[in-house]
Amino acid sequence: MRGSTIAAVATCTLLAITGCILGGLSLMDGQGCLVGIIVGALLIGILQNEMIILNINRYWHTIVISFVLLLAIVVDYVRRRKQV
Repeated sequence: MRGSTIAAVATCTLLAITGCILGGLSLMDGQGCLVGIIVGALLIGILQNEMIILNINRYWHTIVISFVLLLAIVVDYVRRRKQV
């Protein structure tokens, strides 16, 4: 029972971080806006619901969300680098 609780907390943390980064919160300087974070969280929720509706295995949910997080970090890094 304890192992499943730890996995659920890790998944919720991954979803929260991905929603924030996807919404425009910068990892480099922590700047972002609340509206962007809410939009990012909604996008992650929609993505997760679509994967459930399509009956995709839970294992792939973590992989897809992690890929979205990685993509959002790369886009943020490239965008911030062009500003400097």
